[in-house]
Amino acid sequence: MESKMRSDLKANFASIFFLITIHLLAWTVSAFPAAAHAALKASEVAVLAVRNDPDSMKVAEHYMQARNIPQENLILLEKSYPMVIPRTVWDSEIRPTIQTQLKALPGVKCVVCAWSVPLRIEAPPMDSPRRNEQLEFFRTQEKALAQVMTETLRIMHRDIAPTQVSIVEAESVPDVGKLSMQEWLRLLQTTLQQVRERVAVLPETDRKAEMQKLDKILQQTLGFAAMRNLLIARARQNMPIPKETFVKIMKVLSTLEKHMLELHFRADSPKRDAEMLLVTRLMNGPYSAMLYARECCMRLEKNESQSAFDSELSLIFETESYSLLGWVPNLYAYQYRMPPTVQLRKKEDPKLAVPEEMRDRLDEPASSVEEPLDALPLPPLSMTAEIKTAWGQEVTLGPPPAMDFGLDEEDEEDEEKETEKETDDEMVSLDMTAPELETDLDPEEEETPFHVLEPARKVLFVARLEGPSVETVLKLIDDSIAAEKKGLEGTVYLDARKTRPARAGAGQMDKMEQSLNDLAIRLQRNTDLVVKLDTEEALFMRETCDSPCALYCGWYSVRNFQDIFTFSPGAVAYHVASFEAESLKTGPFWCPNLLEHGAAATLGPTFEPYLAAFPEPDEFYSLVLTGKFTMAECFYITLPFHSWAMTYVGDPLYTPYRAKPRLKMEELPVKLQRFFGIQPQ
Repeated sequence: MESKMRSDLKANFASIFFLITIHLLAWTVSAFPAAAHAALKASEVAVLAVRNDPDSMKVAEHYMQARNIPQENLILLEKSYPMVIPRTVWDSEIRPTIQTQLKALPGVKCVVCAWSVPLRIEAPPMDSPRRNEQLEFFRTQEKALAQVMTETLRIMHRDIAPTQVSIVEAESVPDVGKLSMQEWLRLLQTTLQQVRERVAVLPETDRKAEMQKLDKILQQTLGFAAMRNLLIARARQNMPIPKETFVKIMKVLSTLEKHMLELHFRADSPKRDAEMLLVTRLMNGPYSAMLYARECCMRLEKNESQSAFDSELSLIFETESYSLLGWVPNLYAYQYRMPPTVQLRKKEDPKLAVPEEMRDRLDEPASSVEEPLDALPLPPLSMTAEIKTAWGQEVTLGPPPAMDFGLDEEDEEDEEKETEKETDDEMVSLDMTAPELETDLDPEEEETPFHVLEPARKVLFVARLEGPSVETVLKLIDDSIAAEKKGLEGTVYLDARKTRPARAGAGQMDKMEQSLNDLAIRLQRNTDLVVKLDTEEALFMRETCDSPCALYCGWYSVRNFQDIFTFSPGAVAYHVASFEAESLKTGPFWCPNLLEHGAAATLGPTFEPYLAAFPEPDEFYSLVLTGKFTMAECFYITLPFHSWAMTYVGDPLYTPYRAKPRLKMEELPVKLQRFFGIQPQ
């Protein structure tokens, strides 16, 4: 059974689509300006209930009275719906009803779904013409991109300092579309090494001409993100870099990343599909674009267009019909709003767009270089997609320019060392300026770095009061308020499956292991909390967990709840596994059973979410332990995606450690410290 669980884990959670999404957007600067605000207030919360459902009304009334929520903040559905509704019901009935009532409540930032509100929205029918159109497009582009990469390698053998041996090798290049990413990178590295060896023996004039050819090919093969990282790595080794080329790349990447973020909220259309693929290809190269096209085909074949009701409700203010395939970024999350910009009204330094270690290597301010609107290579698409940003910039596509990357033969040995994957700490943000914020704070006053930032594209907080019984829900409300007043007490239980792995990428299983282990280390170093970390494959055993549980996170026991803990009143607990919020009333799922056994708050997926959809425990619980943020804010700051699977169950205003904070802001994970402006980028 254990081996099968591991197999299921890999099959369900290992998705290259997450790697691409995170890589494309994890360092996207706030494309939409943010405004600072204080913690969520009761007057900013509305409650959604079902008028003809007595239990729904009972839960709504109890919560509103307990939290002093204004009576006018009650939103009503006029009839009951099943827990799972068709997309057409959401689009034509429920969404318009809620939108109409929210228009009369402009100050509302959070909606609480009070019992019997639908839990999940079904995917559209499999046989829709639009789905078939998308499937054909992405299949065609996947094949075309594989052909482009295969032919590129042949050109490198055949046309750059060719020899009889290299011409023969050109005919034996394998189909890149059948290679894994590791195999593709090894093949590319080997081919580059062979080209350099051939070029090195040429006369100087011929050598420079052939290296210029190679530079052009690399530009189209690697993508702008890899070229940026290559130049940054050279600068870190105190090697000379071509400043104008670097600034061009940074400017192009900034435009592409902002445009990618906009595309997630663009109305679904063939043009949008083409632009998504194009931007992916320009940023990360044709191989990443091929993987993106392949994954889109897989998702279309599985019809992964369903969503949690609460997740869709978060986007109710969006005016366009965004794509339902997969997810859209949660613009409230720290991942999509780096750097933080809680600093107020700082003057812009044009050199701040350049990483610190490179600033003294540039003779002129970055802003003095003209926009490189002609710097983009021709995409391998059957159509040319226009890129036009919301602020009016246009990017035209043409043949690749001659860009000098300084790849002289003297630098070959050092350049080859830059094939290692960068860690998160080595990534460089593309725009470090601090835009002005719309805020009620006096600019002369001391800055308050723990204020949460609202994206200009409004995101609605959504929480849910649901559980195995009405009594369970009423109790969790009362327990939350009581614990908030005196401070949550109890042991922190973290159930990892092994000791901390050294490296892990977004969406990989080791990322969860890292996060659980990091949280344990953080709390042991900085707090007096009792922390129990289990690094064995098996789950905690009840006989080893005799002290009351205040916080719990573990994984991966799918649809297989284990009664392990005695929970402190007000406890927060979640289990990282698929389907654990498929039902909140009954079944073997973790979410309803955690609530029934005494937890006051939990979170989980209503269907297969993939691993990267979960808030990471180190980030989520670290925010909770500061006592400065409501549970809704902790959830939304660390939740990567909307129009997807996750739901939070509990009182959104609950702040477990308000009375007794256990963690300081400067003790948060580094990424969150950067988000709040505590540490520089």
